[in-house]
Amino acid sequence: MKYSNFIFIGLGIVLLIFSIALDEENEEEQWKWRPSYSSLDTRPFGNKALYERFGDLFPEQKISTVRKSLYEILTESGQTGFNYLFINEKFNPLQFDAASLLTYVREGGHVFVAAQRFEGAFADSLQLSTASQSNEENVLDSMQIHFTSPRLTQSESFSFMPGTAQHYFSKFKSGAVLARNQHNKAVLLRLPLGKGCFYLSSTPLAYTNYHLLWQADNQDFIEGTFAYLPQQDIYWDEYYKVGREESKNIFRFLLSRRSLRAALYLGLFTMLLLLIFESKRKQRIIPVVEPLRNDTVDFVGVVGQMHYQSKNHLKIAQKKVRLFREYLRQQYFVHDASPSKEILNRLASKSNHTPEDISRLFEMMSDTEKSKYIKEEQLKALSKLMHQFKSGQKV
Repeated sequence: MKYSNFIFIGLGIVLLIFSIALDEENEEEQWKWRPSYSSLDTRPFGNKALYERFGDLFPEQKISTVRKSLYEILTESGQTGFNYLFINEKFNPLQFDAASLLTYVREGGHVFVAAQRFEGAFADSLQLSTASQSNEENVLDSMQIHFTSPRLTQSESFSFMPGTAQHYFSKFKSGAVLARNQHNKAVLLRLPLGKGCFYLSSTPLAYTNYHLLWQADNQDFIEGTFAYLPQQDIYWDEYYKVGREESKNIFRFLLSRRSLRAALYLGLFTMLLLLIFESKRKQRIIPVVEPLRNDTVDFVGVVGQMHYQSKNHLKIAQKKVRLFREYLRQQYFVHDASPSKEILNRLASKSNHTPEDISRLFEMMSDTEKSKYIKEEQLKALSKLMHQFKSGQKV
């Protein structure tokens, strides 16, 4: 490989690492300010600080974290006598969950829900609708919220970071407005239902870590809000934030970051390619084996050449006679060295030769067996007669 190619590859790797690091830094910054509303989250828009304050706001009361649906908690378990708290970006429980929550409040339960948007069966039942101040007016300045209750009017307005408390209730079922923003829009409601009450807020970010610690007097806002709830056990919902309790395995962390997620997918894809290409059966190359040669003909030729070179015509002729007599026994069932006239006639009918010709062949074989010496011409004549007999030619 050329030296210049190494330079381009190195520059490409450096740029790739730099882009991943920059992307990771941007994602880390975005992740830092992403709302979670979780009681375990210490990021600006988590709710760990609020969750820890419940011990002071509801002394001697049990604070529990719930990771089950409303139907499981309120219907299947049959538990009652607690304040149910929801702080989410959106509140849209399933129809049977919403029905269970409405039934719980009618029977005397108290529920606090803070969300920027209320949707589904729950919003329809309470005729709820929210809007955003940012769609109507400039919200570059911080948002001010104040309570409407006379006993809380001595407190000044509470300030919240621009763009975090701009939602308000544009429509709601008959109830009491507990807090308004600087534009006189309702942001905290008390909606009685049966024997219980709903307490609804359109500014969930006002209850997060950042605002609880941003302004010292915002703690008074938290105390004023939850002062409306009765002193009883607290059920803090986590189910409608992240579902059932999260898995704590390493893959959840890998999937939470874009760069790690890309590396995981790339690794899995590479492993898949490896399995596809390596799944083929591997073995040594099978050598080509030549079929065994039939050396019988070569052997016969060598033996024949040996006898021919030895000039022992009598021995060759005697062997040929023995082989020919074996041929007669197998093909024509003739076992006699000097067959009778009847056998000669039967052999002639089967071999398509005359009895005289066959008799002459037998006489020549008999003379050969009795001789002590024969010439080459006699051997050739005997071989010719045998060949003609086998091939059906005229003897």
